[in-house]
Amino acid sequence: FSQHCDLQFCKLINAHRRAWCKTISSTHLGCCDRKQSVKSTRAARHTALSVSHRAAMTTTAHRRILRDVLAWTQLQARILTAHGRANAYFTDFKPEELPHHHLRRGTMPTLTKTAPAWAVGCWARPLFSGGGAATSDDRVRNVQGLNYFVDVRMPAGRDVALRAVQGELPTSLDDCSDDALRVLARQHAFGGVGDFENDVCARHHVVDWQFAPDCIAPRARPNKWRLRRRGPDAWVEEAFAGDPPYYYELWRRVGRRGDEALALRAAGPRDALIVIAGGRFAYVVARATAPQSLGEEHASTAAYVDAALAQQRRGDAEAMLGLEAGWGLAAGAWAVEAALQPWREGRALSEVVSGVAFRVAERGDGVLVSPPGVVVVD
Repeated sequence: FSQHCDLQFCKLINAHRRAWCKTISSTHLGCCDRKQSVKSTRAARHTALSVSHRAAMTTTAHRRILRDVLAWTQLQARILTAHGRANAYFTDFKPEELPHHHLRRGTMPTLTKTAPAWAVGCWARPLFSGGGAATSDDRVRNVQGLNYFVDVRMPAGRDVALRAVQGELPTSLDDCSDDALRVLARQHAFGGVGDFENDVCARHHVVDWQFAPDCIAPRARPNKWRLRRRGPDAWVEEAFAGDPPYYYELWRRVGRRGDEALALRAAGPRDALIVIAGGRFAYVVARATAPQSLGEEHASTAAYVDAALAQQRRGDAEAMLGLEAGWGLAAGAWAVEAALQPWREGRALSEVVSGVAFRVAERGDGVLVSPPGVVVVD
């Protein structure tokens, strides 16, 4: 209204408009006169089109996430190997330094030193860079004890990708479609011991998602790197070889500081680890059934599963994906927060590792009790 309108007249008109709008509110026009009705109708039509467009974009976004998840293992390998150049950079090492050397022989390395006190704890990885590529949104937890560790990694979009191919999260391996198995293959977990010397760590794996005899080739270069501390709650892992180092990972603390640590290792034939540090836990349990060779060694679990499904050998694909791993808070029910098998999430750790008896492999300073319900033998 014009600034010359009479104040009382304005009040009457506004009151009339409010009453009229109330009478037609059921039509969702949200307007006060004919002109406004037309505008609101147009706005509603645009909103409907916008919702439709967003739905189409969501579908497109889901396809993009699925594409990224299916390429995740290749991206991780590209970063870790500097796009295939790591073998040329890293040539001076001993065979016993290879991460699967002892695993293949059923032996254990002789450890000389433990991790520095500041490195004991639970760590997330906000950045992984190398080979002209980088990733910053992976879901990762690396729980480092005095020597024992468990490291679990999965793409951020895994659950979105599973819903894209199956409509909902699977409740078991048997419930997975073939495409869902392909998605689950694009993850990683491993556990073992680290041998520390000054600012260098060499890791030896005792359970590994990316290794299976006659099925997945052992790693050709040591899992050896330098630690560069960046304050009390962050550090950088740099490749041991290369100038400059050909990859690096940024690690940030999750949970509390302190060198209290407890590592439990399976006492039976099926190997498994639970490492507790910084108020968090991570676990890894070896495959219950060994997958069979497909005629050649593959570069990764993802490559093996893809080949097994192509050969209609779903049983071997499921066996390969039978390795379990995850992490959670070491308090209360010790519930699993994230796991390679999404149906394990929210369950108690004791339920996930039921059937496996453990023994204490290492214990740091401080009082740490074993996880409730987990069988620990003397």
